[in-house]
Amino acid sequence: MKGDVRTASLAAAVGLAAVGGVLCVSLVAYLRSGGGDSTFLAAPGAFLFTAFQGAAFFVPAYLLACAWILASRPFAGGDLMALTLMILPFLTAALALKTLFEEAETAAPATQVMLAVFGRFPGVLFLAAL
Repeated sequence: MKGDVRTASLAAAVGLAAVGGVLCVSLVAYLRSGGGDSTFLAAPGAFLFTAFQGAAFFVPAYLLACAWILASRPFAGGDLMALTLMILPFLTAALALKTLFEEAETAAPATQVMLAVFGRFPGVLFLAAL
């Protein structure tokens, strides 16, 4: 039974690492093309960069960290808790970048709220203070 769980966790770790690597390559391919590449490889990177700006590189890093936690023994619950708590700073950084760089007319709803309530630079400073 223990061997089956270990094999499954290693298989999941390899899968997460592979997806994280592909997403990182996809992001780099999208950015190297100047944001206009519509190849199959750059499509996930285009989606991530459009949704999260520069914070998109957190997604492959997060998946690689998940793979590392799955593959490491003994399992440490503190590592998993730290990884889970990193979601909030990621979302805050993504919203700050979108508030700073997106046009108000085409911005996402959360970005439009930040721009309407605080404005561009005070909104970014508010999010940076969080």
